[in-house]
Amino acid sequence: MDVAEITELKILPKNQGKLVALFIATINNDIDVKGSIVEGKQGIRIKAMGFCFTSKEAKTRLSNRVLATYVINHCVEDNSAE
Repeated sequence: MDVAEITELKILPKNQGKLVALFIATINNDIDVKGSIVEGKQGIRIKAMGFCFTSKEAKTRLSNRVLATYVINHCVEDNSAE
């Protein structure tokens, strides 16, 4: 497989100061990347722990997927009960 693919993504909300969540992303069903989602002056971003990315594009793709999943699943209010 030539392209790294995120095959599983778990996000665990925390809401402890700047830390808003932890995540575990599994790449190609093989490599686990653990990190955190933090909120700062420039908005939310990820911090991958103990992992070196081979390219800026790889980090950007992971960041975009983690943040999009977090926003969709944890930041959107459920108004279906109205």
